[in-house]
Amino acid sequence: MCRFAYLQDDHPFDIETWLHRFANKCRRSREFQGDGWGIAWWTDRGWQSHVSLDPIWERTSIRMPQATRFLIHARSAHPDHPIALHNNMPFVAGHQAFVFNGECQGVRLSVPGSSGAAKLFHLLRVDHYENGPQRCLRIASLMEQRSRRVRANNFVWARGPETHVYTQFDELPEYFTVHFRSTGRQVIVASEPLDDYPWLGLPNRQLMTVTRSGRIDFHEQELQSCAS
Repeated sequence: MCRFAYLQDDHPFDIETWLHRFANKCRRSREFQGDGWGIAWWTDRGWQSHVSLDPIWERTSIRMPQATRFLIHARSAHPDHPIALHNNMPFVAGHQAFVFNGECQGVRLSVPGSSGAAKLFHLLRVDHYENGPQRCLRIASLMEQRSRRVRANNFVWARGPETHVYTQFDELPEYFTVHFRSTGRQVIVASEPLDDYPWLGLPNRQLMTVTRSGRIDFHEQELQSCAS
């Protein structure tokens, strides 16, 4: 039941202001979000990352480069999964990065991964030929079929120039609804609004794709047929 944020802009920008806002939201969250945090940023060589076991609001100063894309995660650990660096997101693999918020109980998938989130990222990234939206919808449906219960399955999966945001929950819409705002050149997605500007809530069981140019596409009809 973690928190996440994704931010992108046409030009490299400083993340510190947004990181501070995100940390304050985590500190005031209804769920404890102090089991570690992480951040990933986009470079010409792919995604680079930093993870820590400290609460995000107690983070030590680190020199963050300016970048055009950032992915941030604060962890609220499930009792079955230890507080350890390898469980901290963002998970990064070359040109792909991933964060998760939710709870998938009793996941029955024989794939690598110490948690449902790790298994989900593995499934998403192993096929480089299927298009991103189609793969998100198919794997989200598979997770639902192979889990005892999906309390919520919200994730951001950045693959190359595209970023896919999927949301699914069966309770607590005030907590699990993913929010976003776009100014054309800047797109921000977060577990909850990070400032006072107007934000939109992503409807339940919907997929949103953000292109590198900032265009936003929705995939509701595909998602409904996939999840039925």
